[in-house]
Amino acid sequence: MNLAKAHAKARQAMKRREEQVEQDELEGGEINLIPYLDIVTNLMLFILASIASGLILGQLNTTLPDSSRQPAPPSAGVSPETPPEERSLDMVVQIASDVIRVFSTNPAFQQVVATPQAPRKFKRVPQGEDPAWVYEYRALNDFLYGLSKQWSNKPRAFATYRVVLQVDKDTPYGTLIAVMDTLRCKLPPTGKEAEGPCLLPRIGQGPDGNPEMDPTTRKPVQIGPDGKKLTAPYNPDTMALFHDIVFSPGYQ
Repeated sequence: MNLAKAHAKARQAMKRREEQVEQDELEGGEINLIPYLDIVTNLMLFILASIASGLILGQLNTTLPDSSRQPAPPSAGVSPETPPEERSLDMVVQIASDVIRVFSTNPAFQQVVATPQAPRKFKRVPQGEDPAWVYEYRALNDFLYGLSKQWSNKPRAFATYRVVLQVDKDTPYGTLIAVMDTLRCKLPPTGKEAEGPCLLPRIGQGPDGNPEMDPTTRKPVQIGPDGKKLTAPYNPDTMALFHDIVFSPGYQ
C-alpha cells in the first residue's frame, strides 16, 4: 500500500468518525456548547472594557495632620457674632502613656481650661500587672463637671459639648473606653451606681437631611434619645458633660 492510499483511508476513517459523532449528538440531544462559550467570553470582555473606559476616577485626601502642635481649626458653624457661651471651648484631651493632658486651643477659653504649653494634667495610677492604663478619672471628671456648671439652668448650645480626643497609638482599648465615659457624663459616687440615665443631646435632622433649625431662635434644634425636642434647661447632673467626641490623629 502506497502513501497516497494510506492518506485516503485515513481521511475516510476521520470522516466516518465525524459523521458518527454528529449522529450520536443528534440521537442523544446534546449540544456542543464550546462555540457558545466562546461567544459569551468575547461579549464579557467587550462589556468589561466598555465599563472600565467609562469610569470617572477620583482621589480621596487621606493625608493625616503632621503635628498636634498646629492650632485646631475654628469650630464649624461658629461665626464671630456667636455669643461666648454658645461657642465651643476647643478643648483637647490627650492620652499619653503616663498622663492625660487637657487644654484649649482657643485663647478666649484658655483661662478657664488651660493652654497647650501648660495643660492640666491627670496622672496615671499604677495598677500592677493590669494591661489597661488607669488614670485619675474622678479628678478629670470633676474638672469637666466644673466647666459644664457654667451652663446650669440655662440653654446649652450643642457646639459647647465638643471635645477633641488625641490618643497615643499604644493606648489599650479599655483605657480609651474609660476616658470616653469620663468625658461624657458625671461619674456616680464611688461604689454606687448612677441614679438615672445620662441624657446625650443631639442635633435634629430636617426632612431635607440638613440640621433642623428653630424658627424662632434660628439655632439647631436639640433632641433627646426619644427623638423629642429638648426644652428643659441644662443640668450637668443629669445631662452630658462633653459627649460630642471628635478623634484627632495629630498626636505626637
